[in-house]
This record gives sequence, C-alpha cells and structure tokens, in this order.
Amino acid sequence: MSEQSKDFMRSTLAAISHMSHEELQDVVDAVQMRRAFLAKKAVRSFVVGDRVKFDGRNGPVVGEITKVNRKNLVVRSLNCGTKWRVPGHMVSPALGIGA
Repeated sequence: MSEQSKDFMRSTLAAISHMSHEELQDVVDAVQMRRAFLAKKAVRSFVVGDRVKFDGRNGPVVGEITKVNRKNLVVRSLNCGTKWRVPGHMVSPALGIGA
C-alpha cells in the first residue's frame, strides 16, 4: 500500500469515528454497493469452460467453470468432480494446470 493510500485510510477511519448513526449507515450502504459491483465484475471476467483455481476447505482446488451466475461461479473439480459454488473474487485463472 502506498503512503498516499495509507494517509487516505487514516483520514477515512478518523472521519468514521466522528460520524452519526445515519452517516455510518450511508457509509455501510456505499460499501455494500461497491462490494456487489466488484463481485459481479469478477464473475463477468470468466466464461464457461475456463480453468480456474481457488482455496477450498481442504486446500487448493483446480477446476473448470460449468456455470456462471450473477455473483458466483459453479466450478467442477478436475480431481474428483465435486461441484463448488464459488464467489467470483475467490477464483483466479489456472493457466496451464490440468490441461
């Protein structure tokens, strides 16, 4: 994180500490909208058939996307065929793996 980003975070956190309940609710709403936007953007970067990887419950999983939903991807594991519903921000391309 750059020094400019650190300064911005410090001033933002300081401003939050002085906000009223209504102002905090506005900030929470803005954060939720931004998270939803980023989740949908992450999902849109993948298509059915892409090879991806993510951290599953028992370690790394490499799989193929079988379905693209609004916020999640359905990924079939290449090892055992298990299907996972994974948020788009948790998935990254698995170039050259499992081909």
